Amino acid sequence: MINQDIGGNRMPADGIGTAALARFDRDILAPPGLGHVVTAVGNDLVFSFAPHTEETAGFLAMFPGATVTADDIIAAHLQWAARARAHGAKAYAATIAPYGGTDMYSPEGDKAREHV
Repeated sequence: MINQDIGGNRMPADGIGTAALARFDRDILAPPGLGHVVTAVGNDLVFSFAPHTEETAGFLAMFPGATVTADDIIAAHLQWAARARAHGAKAYAATIAPYGGTDMYSPEGDKAREHV
């Protein structure tokens, strides 16, 4: 089992580090013995829809760029699944965890999370 987890990471867009989608071949497909891929990524939505307040401004400045939408995340998941299957592995996607009660919460972000 290989766990390629980086806190604050994003899926289709760079953030704190290179986007997970850009690292997929190297980090997931390249190691020998791949049988299953489980994807549990959703920070893009949190950061894209977070309220910009004094408390969040400094943190959110680390995640520039266009808003990542639910459709962007769905497309990235489908791309991962297709790439994993082409490599002979089964692909699974985990539910994006709720984040209500945090400084990053917004109803729009939660709606996008639920859509995915």
